[in-house]
Amino acid sequence: MPLLSPLAFQVVSGRPTQWNERPSDLAGQNPIESEAGLRSVGRAATVLQAFLQRPEWGLADLTREVGLPKSVVHRLLATLSAAGLVDESEHVYRIGPLIPRLAELNRSRVDLVALAQPLLRELRDLTGETVTLCEIRKLRGFCLDFAESPQSMRMTVYRGETFPLNAGAIGKALLAFQDEEFVAAVLQDAELSAYTPRTIVDPQRLRRDLARVRRQGFAESEGEITPGARSVGVPVRSPADKVIASLAVSAPTFRLGIRRGREVATALMDAADRLAATLRSGQRHHENSATQTRRLIDAI
Repeated sequence: MPLLSPLAFQVVSGRPTQWNERPSDLAGQNPIESEAGLRSVGRAATVLQAFLQRPEWGLADLTREVGLPKSVVHRLLATLSAAGLVDESEHVYRIGPLIPRLAELNRSRVDLVALAQPLLRELRDLTGETVTLCEIRKLRGFCLDFAESPQSMRMTVYRGETFPLNAGAIGKALLAFQDEEFVAAVLQDAELSAYTPRTIVDPQRLRRDLARVRRQGFAESEGEITPGARSVGVPVRSPADKVIASLAVSAPTFRLGIRRGREVATALMDAADRLAATLRSGQRHHENSATQTRRLIDAI
């Protein structure tokens, strides 16, 4: 029996079964190894949370607010300032430049999912098959959202599931458009495993396949993770023209042949273009709003 990923898309009949993440998916994380280190992280978080109460603090007031020794607070502020999380000017501390950037990343991700949801449903209704929105996390793909096929025999996936980038159209639609350093890291990853005889694990063959994806603008696969399954995936670009996600349709092979797959690819590319345009429009609106806010502040 071929090895199947516990997080692979499965052909199911009726209610799908939940899969659990493998312990190996947690490998490579860098936990805080000492109790002292963990305590320092907690104290730093306490200092940052104080800025939710007011935007500026002097050292004495902040020390009283967080209930820590003054020397500890001063040391934490110096560390946070070096990391861009806190800014200091004339002994007054404010949120640093990295915090808005991190908040913007989160806002963009929330916007991406929210804006994609109508398109996921539209594609599901158009094709009758399961549609997914995925992104890259570490060296694997990550499901952000999906619209599941109403058919009794269907491909199923859950939000938060991870999957290999070298196997299947969903992952390759993401991997094909990453920089060489990232692709090399994926090729060297220990989890570049063969889930079925069709999984591409040879680095040179995979590179050729990724080049074909870039040329035609979409990825397609058959049985690379689950026998009897076929997928078509396309990249989704950010306002900066960087591939940040993939849209894909997955179905049993007997319903998604090569000809039907090309028709689905056209629909996916159109949806991805519309999603990218909406993201660009949202960014312009956000930038215009920020500009107007700055003008109002300057006028006061």
